Amino acid sequence: MKSVIEWLLGGIAGDDDDILQRALASIRKSEIARNILAGDRSKNIRIFIDHQTDTPYCNDKAIGLLPWMSIEHLVGDLAHEVAHIDQDSRLDFSPSNLSRDDFLIYRRIIEADADATALAICDQIAQSGDSAPLDALRVSRQRKDIAAAFYQSLDISDQSENRRRLPLQNSFFAWFDNPWYSSIYDAESLGILAHVAQKRPEEMRKWGTEKLTADAVRRIATLPGSAESYLPENDPRLAALLEPPSPASPISRNRPVPGC
Repeated sequence: MKSVIEWLLGGIAGDDDDILQRALASIRKSEIARNILAGDRSKNIRIFIDHQTDTPYCNDKAIGLLPWMSIEHLVGDLAHEVAHIDQDSRLDFSPSNLSRDDFLIYRRIIEADADATALAICDQIAQSGDSAPLDALRVSRQRKDIAAAFYQSLDISDQSENRRRLPLQNSFFAWFDNPWYSSIYDAESLGILAHVAQKRPEEMRKWGTEKLTADAVRRIATLPGSAESYLPENDPRLAALLEPPSPASPISRNRPVPGC
């Protein structure tokens, strides 16, 4: 049974199914999102409003979104989580085989790419006539700096697919300008590694058997349906991203597991 507050909020904003269907209808205006959702990996992923979480998430079984969000903010979160669905399928190795440092960098890379891709998805939605999701990202407390880097280099008079190439690059690299982002995801990544060390220590033997390279980063930073990465080859900023994280915190087997 719903509480009075849940009932009132549901009456104002619509119930979960209604809100989710409206968000999905919005995101399907984007060709990028449609390409992802049409892929094999998306077929077994449940997308739902999760009343038990305090942050949106994506795993191989579900995308959970926050309740009581406006449609435009929900679309932005959904675009980010959808972008995660097939990122590691572009690699020819398992991220779980990376060294500790490379795994932290990999997690940063996929978050930066998901934010950049979400902006590209919302830009395509804006081109269809609905600018609200893109506008919401521009004022989002979490993503406004990244969105500003995207929007400031966006030529809205250009209706070709090339219009997003430079904005994608700038928003991707802008992610790394704010150390808060890295600190959040580094802590979560260390929690994942600690969980593996505690629960599946035999998997630690594989750590460091694969190497994260600039080519792998560019493969991750490739929009679904695109033949090439939106990141330029031989960009010196790529080499800087692959430098070992600092400080190098040890992996504790007793570190708490992250919530998502």
